Amino acid sequence: MSSPLPLIGIDGPEIVDALERNQWEFIRGFAAVPGVEVVDDDRCLRVATGVPSPLFNPVLRATVAQDDVSALIDESREWFRRRHLPWSWYAGPASGPGAIVPELERRGFAKVTEPPGMAADLAHLYELDAGMPVRVERVADRRTVDEWFSVFAPSFELSRAAASAFRDLVLAGGFGDDAPMRNYLAFVASEPVATGSLVPAAGVGGIYNIATRANRRGRGIGRAITWALMREAAEMGYHVAILWSTADGLPVYRRLGFVERVRVPTYLGPGG
Repeated sequence: MSSPLPLIGIDGPEIVDALERNQWEFIRGFAAVPGVEVVDDDRCLRVATGVPSPLFNPVLRATVAQDDVSALIDESREWFRRRHLPWSWYAGPASGPGAIVPELERRGFAKVTEPPGMAADLAHLYELDAGMPVRVERVADRRTVDEWFSVFAPSFELSRAAASAFRDLVLAGGFGDDAPMRNYLAFVASEPVATGSLVPAAGVGGIYNIATRANRRGRGIGRAITWALMREAAEMGYHVAILWSTADGLPVYRRLGFVERVRVPTYLGPGG
């Protein structure tokens, strides 16, 4: 299948579709790694990465009629239960026509987050404040993977088991341009201080995994690595960058020209 042409502009209805599809590619891109399982058919898209954290094992799309919603939820719950994995459900605009959210809430699924999906036009990239001067390198070997995780894992409060499993997934995915994501590490002098990842897919440059070492926050480093990934996307020929923001990240991303385009409620799947 050919890649979609780079999206131009952030105001058309297609930006919401690109936001969701880029996120799907971020997670299901690991299907090339042995042990990762993906169901992608006309009913749903769900992924089991094996990482013991619910956001790494999601239902990303559910495209069934209302009468089939309940059965699909039961099926998905059993699928993840057999794999002994915590899981989640992303209830975005691409799901439907059945109403997923009311049934999830009726069954006691807990909404854990509703991140804003944001987009930025890269046409004015060089007019922006790029933040604190840092050196940004692409992760290309095991040593820099370990340095990357020394910043990323504590910032996202990953358990030791989740961090170890995600590290193994990144290593298995490789370091080439065909890897599920391209990872980057920012340095101040020789100290690794921030992480980020780029997923070029769905016609946009998707920015993920922005994290700054705790003792370095508030100095423009998060803005710096985000800007560097925006520049990387632009140099690859993309006109639009997208990301999913945390509450703390919103002011940073808005200063870089990102505007909210959609919110996707995310529910924690019950076990058992």
